[in-house]
Amino acid sequence: MQDNDHIRWLHLSIFIQGKATIVRKKLFDYIFDEVKAKVDAGLTPDLVFITGDIADKGKEEEYNTF
Repeated sequence: MQDNDHIRWLHLSIFIQGKATIVRKKLFDYIFDEVKAKVDAGLTPDLVFITGDIADKGKEEEYNTF
């Protein structure tokens, strides 16, 4: 942890993947860039929670993309 007084956490949720691969990739790129910017600014989370659906049909490629 970064200090004794605070815990930083990041909650990401509902990554339902539909048919629009381009849109999905843009969304993932946007989220990645935003998280990276926070980390680069010294705001690294101590915990990361990913909740909700990360696949639409439960296909292996959906999990690999995520």
